[in-house]
Amino acid sequence: MINTLLDFCLNLIILITIVFSVFMIINSIGLRLSKDNEPLIYVEDIGRKQFEDDQDLKLEVGILKGKIPDYCEKGENKLVILELDGDTSASDVDFFKDEVTAAINLCKAEPDKFEILIKINSGGGVVNGYGLLASQINRFKKYKIKTTASVDLIAASGGYLGACAADKIIAAPFAYIGSIGVISSSFNYSEILEKVGISFDEFTAGDSKSTVSQYRKINASQKEEYNRELDAIHKAFIKHVQSNRDIDSSDPKVFSGKHWLASEAIKFNLVDKLLTSDEFIAEKIESGHRVYAIKTKLPKRDIGLIDSMIKMASKKILNHTNYK
Repeated sequence: MINTLLDFCLNLIILITIVFSVFMIINSIGLRLSKDNEPLIYVEDIGRKQFEDDQDLKLEVGILKGKIPDYCEKGENKLVILELDGDTSASDVDFFKDEVTAAINLCKAEPDKFEILIKINSGGGVVNGYGLLASQINRFKKYKIKTTASVDLIAASGGYLGACAADKIIAAPFAYIGSIGVISSSFNYSEILEKVGISFDEFTAGDSKSTVSQYRKINASQKEEYNRELDAIHKAFIKHVQSNRDIDSSDPKVFSGKHWLASEAIKFNLVDKLLTSDEFIAEKIESGHRVYAIKTKLPKRDIGLIDSMIKMASKKILNHTNYK
């Protein structure tokens, strides 16, 4: 009975994998054939919103090559807004880096007149992706352009790694901040594969080439090696935070992986001020700043049934996830 159930589950997984693969191939071909599948970066003048139709937006792509829009008058104080709504794969960093390039081209002629507000919303994810986010924010330092990271909901783990690269961090009082730690987890299928008679063969050159795998049992030395890798990443994370923030490293709680509400995190100097992004923007407008937002317009395409199902499932999973 158990073997029959395992066979059924295995065949079901194979069938789902085949169907999903075929869908992804068809979807990929459709995108390649589309002439309008390139993301478009544009500048929006907050308050005036003068660029509304596609033709005007397409004119703004030149900013990546150094074209400065005519409506950005010299001598005025200006605030430029960027946004990063990050997932565990840090997939939006690919768009964000181009937006940073656009912002630098917009600001570098008179950097003392510009300030960048980076709205970050992320519970973290892959270390290399969020490390790249921090590196992109650091690019502003070369041109002496001031940066402020704002957190209205959450900047934890990789999200905080990126946020602390800014000159200042503001946060809403109930935003989640911190989680300066590293986690790695996965299922291990070795016992199931053994029961159904499937062997997993792996060939490597180098003792540390493959420390862990989902398809074979992990011995004590491999676990120890993998934990050393995680510890090295954690130490690099701590060093990055300390190089950007004046934090008392003698308090073990700060780098333990724990997260706090911003109203508590400010006691550890993890944030500079309790303030929402809306309040910050309103203050700048009241003080006479012109406010711009740099955004990416994604290509329009029809969303199929499978796309809709995946999107709906993802939303339900996210809505039932609590960060702890």
